[in-house]
Amino acid sequence: MHTYYFRDEQKALVMFRCTTISYAYARIEANAGNLTNFEVLDFLRSRGATKLGSAAPSECKVFDYLEQTAAANQSRESIAEFLKRSEKYDLTKAEKLQTINLRPTTPVAVYVIIEECGQRFDDEQVSEFAEMVEEVLPGPPANSGAMEVDQPSQ
Repeated sequence: MHTYYFRDEQKALVMFRCTTISYAYARIEANAGNLTNFEVLDFLRSRGATKLGSAAPSECKVFDYLEQTAAANQSRESIAEFLKRSEKYDLTKAEKLQTINLRPTTPVAVYVIIEECGQRFDDEQVSEFAEMVEEVLPGPPANSGAMEVDQPSQ
């Protein structure tokens, strides 16, 4: 299984997965889903967005932004570990995506991401989830100056 990225007619980033069956035939699953910030950053790195002239200016701006977020320190392994450990919480795909992208590490931040959180989980479960996120998903680079979703503005 190979994952490829391209831009559609509206210039939106689209992911498709391709399982090669033979040289003449491939099964393609177009727009296989939403991308995490890590996946977008990985794609931009592969396109050479780190160097001016290698990618479109808009791609370089997105790259510069994502390099200051938690996505810069995430890995496929850390995301897989999060997905494995979060199974017991029965989160929706959107909630998992938002958690990976925003990395909520306090109960307040978890309540913002998980729909009807107070009805689905008790306070202990919410705190446990926030601690698990902090343990499994790495934070943003120390020198980025980026605020995490749970830090109050000053």
